[in-house]
Amino acid sequence: MKALILIPAPLKDKGLSALVADYLKRAAPTFPCELKILKGERIPAKEAPAPYLEKEAKKIRDATPQGFFTVAMQPNGKVFSSHDFSEKLQKLADRGVRGVAFWVGSAYGLAPGLVKEADLSLSMSPMTFPHQLAVVMLAEQLYRAHAIQKGTPYHK
Repeated sequence: MKALILIPAPLKDKGLSALVADYLKRAAPTFPCELKILKGERIPAKEAPAPYLEKEAKKIRDATPQGFFTVAMQPNGKVFSSHDFSEKLQKLADRGVRGVAFWVGSAYGLAPGLVKEADLSLSMSPMTFPHQLAVVMLAEQLYRAHAIQKGTPYHK
């Protein structure tokens, strides 16, 4: 089963980009992973973000392969332990799901309609994190899920 992380803006910090690449490479034996950067919308400071988020939502929908389980990364989404997250991914793979697409929004989040369409809303923590850091944390959790499933000591 594949994992696809879709974000509407590049990771600006080279250190964060390197961490994401490293974790996704490590997770690849269990979850072949890809980070796909979409062209986000520039939201003028004095305008409401909603119409721009809808444009980003269309790009995210278009970039999500058919048959993928979709996960909206949301501050108020479901919180899993690392073990439960790994188990959820394994259950999806056992059901024959082709892949999981993780939708990460910009600083303004995701369009509400896109969140409603997702198969799951997932939160990394009750705390709020910048979207770029959330991508690093998600990549690390994919690697941790791989380690848990393979029984390697990383998850302890």
